[in-house]
Amino acid sequence: MYCHMCGHKNGQKIMFIGTFSGWSTGDLKHDNGVHQKKSLAELVGMSRGKFDTFYKSIVDCEIIAEQDGAIFMNSTYFFRGNIAEVKQQTKDLQYTRLFRTTVREIYEMYNGRTIKQLAIIYAVLPFVNFNFNVVSYNQEESNKDLVRPIPLDKLVITLGYVDHRKLKKALNSIKYQDHPVVGFFETYGDRRQKKTVVNPRVIYAGNGKSLDGKIDTAKRERDPSS
Repeated sequence: MYCHMCGHKNGQKIMFIGTFSGWSTGDLKHDNGVHQKKSLAELVGMSRGKFDTFYKSIVDCEIIAEQDGAIFMNSTYFFRGNIAEVKQQTKDLQYTRLFRTTVREIYEMYNGRTIKQLAIIYAVLPFVNFNFNVVSYNQEESNKDLVRPIPLDKLVITLGYVDHRKLKKALNSIKYQDHPVVGFFETYGDRRQKKTVVNPRVIYAGNGKSLDGKIDTAKRERDPSS
C-alpha cells in the first residue's frame, strides 16, 4: 500500500482508514462487503458527533468520495495495488510504502489517549528520505553521502515541539513488536544533532531491493548469530 501525505490534522486516522482500500479499486472494504459511513465510525472508534465533523472534513478535502453506495479513497493520497499502477496515475507525486497489518495493529495499540503519539509518526512521514528512510531535508536524494539528515533539534521546531527531549520521549514510546518505530543515531557528538530513522518494517519509502537489504540488516542486529 502506498501513501502520499496530505497534511490533515487527523492524518493518523486517515492512514488507518486507507488500509481498507480495495486492491486497485480504492473502495473501502471489510470482510463482508463495502464500508459505509456508520461502519467507518465504528472502525476508527469515534463518537458520532466527532466522526461527522471528521468525515465532512475528509470529503471536503477530497480525500474520500461517495459513489454508487460505496466510499472511495482518493488514489493521490492512498493507493493499494501494483507500484506500476500508482506511478501511472500520479506521476508527479512521491509515495511512502505502508504495511497494512502493521498500521492497523499500531493504530489499535495507540488509539485513545495515546493517539497523539501516533500522530507524530504521521507528521514525520513527509520528511522521510525515499531511499534510506532517514528523516532528511532532501527526501529524493539517492546518494547516501549527500543525504542531509534533519537534526533532532531542528525536527522539534518543524513539528511544533518546544523541547527535543519531549519529542524523543514521545517517539521512543511508540513500539511495534517490542521494537521502536523510530530510531536515533547521534551525529557530530551532540545529542541534539541526532539523526532520526524510521523502522522500515513499519513504513518504507524506497524500492523493494533496498527494503530487502534493510530488513536483512535489522534481522542481524536483533540476532547476531543468524
